[in-house]
Amino acid sequence: QSTVEYFPGLRAELHGGWKSFKWVAGAEGEYRTYRIRQANNLREAPAQLVDPYVEARVGGALMLDAGVRLETLFVKDQLPRAEFSPRGALRWRPTDWLELNAEAGRSHRPPNAAYLVGLPDGAYLGLERADAIGGGARVVAGPWSFQAGGWTRWMRNLATFERDGSLGGSYGRATGFEGQVTVDWPDLS
Repeated sequence: QSTVEYFPGLRAELHGGWKSFKWVAGAEGEYRTYRIRQANNLREAPAQLVDPYVEARVGGALMLDAGVRLETLFVKDQLPRAEFSPRGALRWRPTDWLELNAEAGRSHRPPNAAYLVGLPDGAYLGLERADAIGGGARVVAGPWSFQAGGWTRWMRNLATFERDGSLGGSYGRATGFEGQVTVDWPDLS
């Protein structure tokens, strides 16, 4: 069995704002080609994703960032799919050396191509969804910086096989903690 996926894409953005208010509006597009071969059986389908989005940011030491994205999927000979993905983040910088942040958001993505175009039930799968929250801190001391944060994510509509052999939606949860130390000198990071 072999699977080939090819995703050329394009993004266009407009930026604007004044004083402590900034905004971005744009769209991303991808042309996908899904091709799955099992022995002499070949299934293939072109697909397009056209995702418009808008974001706004306001503040200085306390900054609010919010946005929404329309995530889409258009596959040949299948009904179109579309879902809104809102997100927001709050950053607070009480001093030059400390920044605290919190964020929450929703995202969507296409199901696995092997299910989407490889099986007849794939035409009825919706976009997979993830809801996430997280928070963390960043500390800066001269050329050194340390950032750490935790997050948790709840997933829905994950394409999986049901007990009767048909495709359906499953659930999942993931939790993590990340840390990073960075050193920045004039010519080296």
